Amino acid sequence: MPGWTKRLCVLWCLLGAQFASAQGGPPPPPTPLGPPPVPVENPLTEAKVQLGKVLFWEEQLSVTGTVACGTCHRPSAGGSDPRSAFVAAGSTHPGPDSVFGNADDIQGSAGVPVHSDDGQYSGHPQFGFNPQVGSRKSPPMLNAAYAPTLFWDGRAGGAFSDPLTGQLLIAQGGALENQAVAPLLNSVEMAPQGALVTDVAARIATARPLALATAIPQALLDWIAGRDYAALFAEAFGDPAISPARMALAMASYQRTLVTTQAPIDQFFAGQPGALTTLEQQGLQTFNALNCRGCHAGNRFTDDNFRYLGVRPVGEDLGRFEQTGNNPDRGAFRVPSLRNVAERAPYMHNGRFQTLAEVVDFYDRGGDFNA
Repeated sequence: MPGWTKRLCVLWCLLGAQFASAQGGPPPPPTPLGPPPVPVENPLTEAKVQLGKVLFWEEQLSVTGTVACGTCHRPSAGGSDPRSAFVAAGSTHPGPDSVFGNADDIQGSAGVPVHSDDGQYSGHPQFGFNPQVGSRKSPPMLNAAYAPTLFWDGRAGGAFSDPLTGQLLIAQGGALENQAVAPLLNSVEMAPQGALVTDVAARIATARPLALATAIPQALLDWIAGRDYAALFAEAFGDPAISPARMALAMASYQRTLVTTQAPIDQFFAGQPGALTTLEQQGLQTFNALNCRGCHAGNRFTDDNFRYLGVRPVGEDLGRFEQTGNNPDRGAFRVPSLRNVAERAPYMHNGRFQTLAEVVDFYDRGGDFNA
């Protein structure tokens, strides 16, 4: 097959239809994607989901009042950050050499300027008084509920403990709860220098829900009904106490509703071959033949492992190794799901590739760097 034909088929496969069979003969197709797992310690309730939605879109979680979780994780962009698709100062990190305009630049997400908890800004060596940009691309929040660990390096694991007391609240399946806390304390993403988890809860306690938002769905407004956060927490948890743990439990509950289970590929898996176009089915066959399924497996199109692909030299970002200390994990990053991948440009952990065609070319040449 000519290289451009291979590229086109795989590209269309990535855009609309993926999956592969087990080696050794035609396998049964996977099942459509079902509901995500829910830890028994944090059962879904309508009130918790609604509270989590309010918190997810609450810009007042940041001292600057400019960044919410939804700022960098937008449903219309496949759950990632569309701002990263623009190679501009507002979305570019200079990379490990701290010099803009070089090959190691990273397309990330703009967060907050360097500031203190009283709102005083400080200059940054690279970003000045402008919002800092993260050193990795924002991963998608859509379908994050299925992953056993989260973040590119998997540092949000399944056991979730109360950030204040250390009490184990969720024994397993709590990656979303762990993930929800981290940005609130990250001085690049949302937080002031030296932020304490208690500060976030205290700030919310005195805030009017979504006071800075300009477009709130009517159903959510109806649920808020002019109440303060204490009343919203009371409905969700039985009493008005506002704590970092409860914030995480609520936001995780909301994120467990952010799943894409009705895609054409799900219809195809359910036995409707007409759900995919002829070209998409050709892409599926090419995807199988090239063993893309080796990493992008199952009905989520990921094996939830971490791999070094040669996107950049290992030493620039040690990735999973920083969490495990295992040498095979040096430079390894999470294998992302391919669901909604067409909406998530740019690609890779550093946003290096602007198009899916570039991604396929990268794989076709076997990567650019050695481990």
